[in-house]
Amino acid sequence: MIKLKQVSSLEKIRLNDKLRYKEIKNARVLKGEKFSYQISALSDLDPGQLRVSVDSELKDYIELYFVKNTVMDFPTYEKCKDNDYITKTPGLMPDLLVPANDCNNVFVSTPNLPATVWIRLCVPQNIHQGKYNINVQFESVYGGETAVKNLELEVLDIRIPDHDIITTQWFHVDSIASAHGVKIYSKKHWELIEKYIEMASDIGLNMILTPVITPPLDTAVNHQRANVQL
Repeated sequence: MIKLKQVSSLEKIRLNDKLRYKEIKNARVLKGEKFSYQISALSDLDPGQLRVSVDSELKDYIELYFVKNTVMDFPTYEKCKDNDYITKTPGLMPDLLVPANDCNNVFVSTPNLPATVWIRLCVPQNIHQGKYNINVQFESVYGGETAVKNLELEVLDIRIPDHDIITTQWFHVDSIASAHGVKIYSKKHWELIEKYIEMASDIGLNMILTPVITPPLDTAVNHQRANVQL
């Protein structure tokens, strides 16, 4: 059996949560808006390989991602008095979004533990106002089990205006080279820089802040950061 729960993108669905979240069935968006939500699947299938697909008029504007857990070694300082934490115990947290296309739209779910799909919609500027249905289907790769969740999306006749607010973040190209193990300013490095800038624009940044010199911040004692002076 496959049980589905459709929830806000603001929820952090952990392995021991048992889908205790408020379900959403509809939403409103503006023309040109980027909208995301999640569907978590809880199944008793073993092996639990599920294929995910979308049926919607908006299919061409929808991207699917599988939510993967990453290790959280240090949630906070021991003396922290703030209680507004999901947890203060080290463990796994949902953090990494893996494009479903990279996995042939198939992901592995551990029996009786939630496996979550992230749905991202880039609403076109020229879309007609009105209500649209988004149906996301989960199907066992081995057959016999399917489940579908529907979201009714209302597009309002309002276009998000362009803004002149500068939104920026630091952009360290030495970190890109170190993370991917490539030579500074090699052809591969420039390809990666371009991809990172494209992603920065996609999530709403309209300026990148590049250091004129390589800052010595966060550099371990007796170590040296890669030289990427402009």
